Amino acid sequence: MNLVASKFANLIWTVLVLGALVAPRLAQAQTPTDLYNFKGGTGDVANPQPYGVMVQGRDGNFYSATTGGGANSNGGIFVVTPSGAETLIHSFQNSEGSTCQPGFNLGKDGNLYGDCYFGGAGFGTVYQATPAGTLTVLHTFTGGADGGYPNGPPIQATDGNFYGTNGGDNALGTVYKITPAAP
Repeated sequence: MNLVASKFANLIWTVLVLGALVAPRLAQAQTPTDLYNFKGGTGDVANPQPYGVMVQGRDGNFYSATTGGGANSNGGIFVVTPSGAETLIHSFQNSEGSTCQPGFNLGKDGNLYGDCYFGGAGFGTVYQATPAGTLTVLHTFTGGADGGYPNGPPIQATDGNFYGTNGGDNALGTVYKITPAAP
């Protein structure tokens, strides 16, 4: 065996040994810590589905929305601190939307942007919510050329506008654009 082949074999052997020592440590499972368990009812929300869709605000807290619970049994927006304190900050009203989708996108302005599958004129809404829970409906879908039934929060693009998709005219789909300022 020549010198180059010997050094290469030693290098491979070293990588394999180190990999065998490090890999088990990386593969160890972590134990999650429950921060908060939802109670439902008028003072809390329920059913944040799909599970785990949250955004971290500029204040370090975690925000999402649910389809159940709240003061109107229509879901709401909640905040959870990193230490596990949960607060219902807004209960959805039918005029704002229903079957509001969990999750938001955090806007450059620090506000939360989300949508509701139903509500408004019946075909869903896009809204802005402040971290304090003040909600402004930015658009109510009509089910016509602007589509309807949005199913996921809009994203903010580099031009400052928000973009999303919905069921669209004739249920074929629409990509929409909306400004972050209320009309």
